Amino acid sequence: MKTRRIFLPKNKGLRTVVGLFLIVIVLLSMLPLFISLDRFRPEIEVLLSEAIEQPVQIGRLSMQLIPFPRLSAHNVLVGAASQPSLQIQRLDAYPRLHALLDREVDIRHIRGHQVVVGVDFINRMIDLAAAAPSEAEPSVVLKIAKITVSEVIVRQGITTFGPYAGQVKLTDTLDLLTAAVVREDNVARLEVLPVAEGFSFSLQAKAWQLPIAPNWLFDSLTGHALLKQNQLSVSSLQAKMYQGELQGKAELSWQKDWQIKGSIETSQLSIEPFLKPLLDKPVVSGRLTGNGSYVLQATKASELGEQPTVNAELKLLDGVIYNADLEKATNILSGDVKGGQTPFTQLSTLLSMHEGNITLKNMLLKSKSLDADGALNIDDKQALNGEIEVGVSSTGSLVSMPIKISGSLDEPALRPTDAAIVGGAVGTGLLGPGFGTAVGVKASKVIDGIGSFLTQSISAIEVEDSDENEDSFASDDSE
Repeated sequence: MKTRRIFLPKNKGLRTVVGLFLIVIVLLSMLPLFISLDRFRPEIEVLLSEAIEQPVQIGRLSMQLIPFPRLSAHNVLVGAASQPSLQIQRLDAYPRLHALLDREVDIRHIRGHQVVVGVDFINRMIDLAAAAPSEAEPSVVLKIAKITVSEVIVRQGITTFGPYAGQVKLTDTLDLLTAAVVREDNVARLEVLPVAEGFSFSLQAKAWQLPIAPNWLFDSLTGHALLKQNQLSVSSLQAKMYQGELQGKAELSWQKDWQIKGSIETSQLSIEPFLKPLLDKPVVSGRLTGNGSYVLQATKASELGEQPTVNAELKLLDGVIYNADLEKATNILSGDVKGGQTPFTQLSTLLSMHEGNITLKNMLLKSKSLDADGALNIDDKQALNGEIEVGVSSTGSLVSMPIKISGSLDEPALRPTDAAIVGGAVGTGLLGPGFGTAVGVKASKVIDGIGSFLTQSISAIEVEDSDENEDSFASDDSE
């Protein structure tokens, strides 16, 4: 094993200076061994806890002076110790020591390593950032030139996303110069720049999945937005996803409550995988083209998606309605029809959603074997209530009739209306086979009319029989 030697200059004065310099370096490198920063740890934890309104714990503090001054906090936990909302394995701060002579805390770089952050912590920080800023003068002059984080994992329940990396550059007055967040595999990047009106946001992503629910997967996504005071304006949002395209605009404000207003357009979007993160079971498939507007409002950012208001005009092509067989329902005069499928070539409707209730109006469905039109309500518990007129293009019998829709979104129940059951049994005999194939959906009106007439007649007969029985009983009593 070879031994390295340090050769000092031959000049005696220079040798003395170099020697003293080496001694100072050795002493500075050994100084952290004799100075413990842990005695300041409780006070630092209290200050940080008050600043972010959550408990903060620091496992250990350390310091080094060579080659650059560095202060490190190890195993930082925010929130409950059993399930922290933020974990940082190591947080390094690189101060400029000469700034202390001017009574300034000047940190040229803060670096966080192996960070695990929960969505609840992000939402809490958003709420704090939206609160009115304090006008109190700071007691210490603080400067931070740059903040970077690496190996950042975002956690939502048991699901994790990432890793991400981020960088923020600041002015001497802690104003933003630039900021960027990037997936460490470079599939997504968000950049922030200050502009005259506020801050400009630019998002670019490829083969990227949303880190929070709904976890939609984007083939590509680009967006541009402007942040000013208490409002974020998304001027453009364009995405390619699920074999189709989506574009829209939005306005996010938090002056009093949180609110998002926006519009959206879709083209040839495969609806089944798009709805998968929102529904327990598949309901419908097909290629969606449509447009609409929406409003989300809540007192907290985390609650924005709970009670949306939506109005949209939708058209689906070449799809299937799952768990509902409309054609079979026209052939059953007793009991509910559950399960099965209804293929279609076109399905259009006007959708409105308010306070968890969904209304589908002007529903028009066309397929090779049937036509249908009607309306449907879905309440906030996913219970169904609606009626749709179905005309089946078959021969040999009249099968066109109104169908009652009930049950739930996961398990719809179909059956002809009561009037149609009565009228349908008689209608075929009265009108003859083959009549429904020519008239189509509107033939159900005839059946419904027959059924209503018969139902009313039966009710009248029952009333008359009841009256006669009462008169008979009265006669018996008088005798």
